[in-house]
Amino acid sequence: MPPLRERREDIPLLIEHFLQRESARRGEKLEINAEAMEILERYSWPGNIRELQHVIELGGILCDNNLIQPKDILKAIPAAPGRRASI
Repeated sequence: MPPLRERREDIPLLIEHFLQRESARRGEKLEINAEAMEILERYSWPGNIRELQHVIELGGILCDNNLIQPKDILKAIPAAPGRRASI
Protein backbone atom coordinates (compact mmCIF):
# COMPACT_ATOMS: atom_id res chain seq x y z
CA MET A 1 0.00 0.00 0.00
CA PRO A 2 1.43 3.43 -0.92
CA PRO A 3 2.23 5.89 1.89
CA LEU A 4 -0.41 8.39 2.94
CA ARG A 5 1.47 11.29 1.31
CA GLU A 6 0.82 9.54 -2.03
CA ARG A 7 -2.88 8.99 -1.26
CA ARG A 8 -3.98 12.53 -0.43
CA GLU A 9 -7.57 11.76 -1.45
CA ASP A 10 -7.78 9.41 1.57
CA ILE A 11 -6.83 12.08 4.11
CA PRO A 12 -10.32 13.66 4.56
CA LEU A 13 -11.92 10.22 4.86
CA LEU A 14 -9.40 9.13 7.48
CA ILE A 15 -9.81 12.39 9.41
CA GLU A 16 -13.58 11.87 9.53
CA HIS A 17 -13.07 8.29 10.70
CA PHE A 18 -10.72 9.36 13.50
CA LEU A 19 -13.05 12.22 14.50
CA GLN A 20 -15.97 9.79 14.77
CA ARG A 21 -13.86 7.38 16.80
CA GLU A 22 -12.73 10.12 19.19
CA SER A 23 -16.29 11.43 19.45
CA ALA A 24 -17.55 7.99 20.45
CA ARG A 25 -14.75 7.59 22.97
CA ARG A 26 -15.48 10.98 24.55
CA GLY A 27 -19.26 10.83 24.33
CA GLU A 28 -19.20 14.27 22.63
CA LYS A 29 -18.97 15.26 19.00
CA LEU A 30 -15.46 16.35 18.00
CA GLU A 31 -15.17 18.50 14.88
CA ILE A 32 -12.47 20.16 12.80
CA ASN A 33 -12.67 23.51 11.06
CA ALA A 34 -11.90 23.99 7.36
CA GLU A 35 -8.52 25.69 7.89
CA ALA A 36 -7.29 22.88 10.14
CA MET A 37 -8.48 20.34 7.58
CA GLU A 38 -6.48 22.16 4.88
CA ILE A 39 -3.34 22.03 7.01
CA LEU A 40 -3.74 18.29 7.43
CA GLU A 41 -4.35 17.80 3.71
CA ARG A 42 -1.15 19.71 2.85
CA TYR A 43 1.09 18.03 5.42
CA SER A 44 3.67 15.54 4.06
CA TRP A 45 2.77 12.71 6.53
CA PRO A 46 6.15 11.06 7.03
CA GLY A 47 4.62 8.98 9.85
CA ASN A 48 1.70 7.82 7.71
CA ILE A 49 -1.76 6.90 9.08
CA ARG A 50 -0.70 6.39 12.70
CA GLU A 51 0.72 9.90 12.76
CA LEU A 52 -2.56 11.28 11.40
CA GLN A 53 -4.49 9.38 14.06
CA HIS A 54 -2.23 10.74 16.78
CA VAL A 55 -2.58 14.32 15.49
CA ILE A 56 -6.39 14.06 15.58
CA GLU A 57 -6.33 12.58 19.09
CA LEU A 58 -3.93 15.24 20.39
CA GLY A 59 -5.76 18.01 18.54
CA GLY A 60 -8.92 16.87 20.31
CA ILE A 61 -7.20 17.12 23.67
CA LEU A 62 -5.78 20.58 22.93
CA CYS A 63 -8.90 22.11 21.37
CA ASP A 64 -11.55 24.32 22.93
CA ASN A 65 -15.26 23.51 22.67
CA ASN A 66 -14.65 20.23 20.78
CA LEU A 67 -13.55 22.11 17.65
CA ILE A 68 -10.04 21.40 16.35
CA GLN A 69 -8.54 24.56 14.89
CA PRO A 70 -5.22 25.34 13.16
CA LYS A 71 -3.52 26.26 16.45
CA ASP A 72 -4.35 22.81 17.80
CA ILE A 73 -3.10 21.02 14.68
CA LEU A 74 0.15 22.97 14.62
CA LYS A 75 0.82 21.98 18.23
CA ALA A 76 -0.08 18.35 17.54
CA ILE A 77 2.06 17.80 14.42
CA PRO A 78 5.38 16.39 15.57
CA ALA A 79 8.65 17.98 14.64
CA ALA A 80 11.37 15.51 15.57
CA PRO A 81 14.87 16.86 16.27
CA GLY A 82 16.50 17.75 12.99
CA ARG A 83 13.19 17.60 11.12
CA ARG A 84 10.84 20.46 10.42
CA ALA A 85 7.21 19.71 9.90
CA SER A 86 6.54 20.49 6.25
CA ILE A 87 3.12 22.01 5.96
